[in-house]
Amino acid sequence: MTLDEAIAHCLEVAEQNETKALRIGRQYKGTLLNRDAKECRRCAAEHRQLAEWLKELKDLREENKVLMHECDRLIKEKGELLSKVSGGDVLRICQLEEQLKDWKEEYANLNKISYGFYEELKEAKQLLKAAVEDYPDLTDMWRYADKALKLIGGSENG
Repeated sequence: MTLDEAIAHCLEVAEQNETKALRIGRQYKGTLLNRDAKECRRCAAEHRQLAEWLKELKDLREENKVLMHECDRLIKEKGELLSKVSGGDVLRICQLEEQLKDWKEEYANLNKISYGFYEELKEAKQLLKAAVEDYPDLTDMWRYADKALKLIGGSENG
């Protein structure tokens, strides 16, 4: 039995039970046999539910076929691409990726070091500026006092 046949069978049984429930309900209204009408309605509802589940299963199987076909196509495409690339190329790409990673780490380390030097240089400039400003009478003795003051931005002269 196929899914379509099973779905059709469930719907057929549901319709038969609904018809039977109507007939029994009209014929034996208010009697004990009316209980059979309820049972027929319950059976019809269960068969309709089963038909819905079978339809859902059928749809999911169709979706699965489409997805499997797409996966197969992508795997084939990947294989074709890999066959065009030599092993040496793949190895070289991996080496370049590793080298790039190393360079990024080295760059980060150099940034940390240069920031440290920048901070030390900034502190040295502040100390030099303080020394020149605190002892202006010694600037005549310093050979490059004017250049130092310009460098640190602390000279009123330059």
